[in-house]
Amino acid sequence: VYLSTGLEYNEDVKLWHILTHTSGYGDSELFNNNFDKIYDINEMIKISSRNIKPGTSYEYSNFVAGTMSAVVERLTGMRFYEYASEVLFDEYNLNASYLVEDLKEGTAVAKMYMGEEYDPETWMFNKEFYDQFPQGDQYRLSYGSLYISASDLAKLGIILCDGEYDGKQFFKESTLELIRYPRFETAYYTMALNTDIFKGNMVKDRTIYGHNGHAYNAITSLIYDPEDHTGVAIITIVSLDSAYFVPTISKNGEIISNSTHNGGNSFSSNGFSYYQAKQYGGGFASREIAVKKGDQFSVYGGAWDDSGRAKTVTLNFFVVK
Repeated sequence: VYLSTGLEYNEDVKLWHILTHTSGYGDSELFNNNFDKIYDINEMIKISSRNIKPGTSYEYSNFVAGTMSAVVERLTGMRFYEYASEVLFDEYNLNASYLVEDLKEGTAVAKMYMGEEYDPETWMFNKEFYDQFPQGDQYRLSYGSLYISASDLAKLGIILCDGEYDGKQFFKESTLELIRYPRFETAYYTMALNTDIFKGNMVKDRTIYGHNGHAYNAITSLIYDPEDHTGVAIITIVSLDSAYFVPTISKNGEIISNSTHNGGNSFSSNGFSYYQAKQYGGGFASREIAVKKGDQFSVYGGAWDDSGRAKTVTLNFFVVK
């Protein structure tokens, strides 16, 4: 199926290589440094080759993941953002879209990106930009750029965990097994199809599925345990040189953002310091926070329990001594 789409990867590259970052291709300077320009997708594929046999080496690549947009467009005859909305977001009543104008009226949208404020209405990644790609040549979607809340991301987690949400089936059990089937071992986790498998190093004695990501002041995470049908989704605006996520934290009503590297594994912002555990070495990062009596804190995220209902979680703290 994949080779019939006409994308000029090495003939040995299969879909599962694309979905596990083991295709033998990676990101190029042209891709990383020219966000506002559009290039021929097959030319981009050629310059992204590492001349490595597919399935033998792992290299995380946004570009290669982005070419899944082209695969979907070529197989469905639809724009990727339209297909995602029709078969997933609209079908399951998720307030999510690759186009900000398609979000529900009144939706609050974060305005911090790469350390600066931006206007979502005039942001360059919009319908006009995406439609400049010939249909079937899209590579700037399917690896990111999705507008979604933590609670709606938790709903996606439930679909990945249980195959259904709110009584509507999306995946068959056989498909879930295919998604979670171990494909490639890295130094820190096992790769399944666009899914990381953490065997005891995320939560002790438990195998957890999902993905953590950080880029351009955004920290995101979706992890789940299909054995007990629980999971956590977190989206926040913080800048860390680490693969760990930190929930959105407010101190005395002010959301703390734009933390800066402070040497070693320590990061600080407005009196906050995050002392990270060794990367992937022992679970979630601990936090040391400078506080005084009367300070109030809130931590925001999305989660679900075995009832199968997504919810926004807010933990409130008040310093009494």
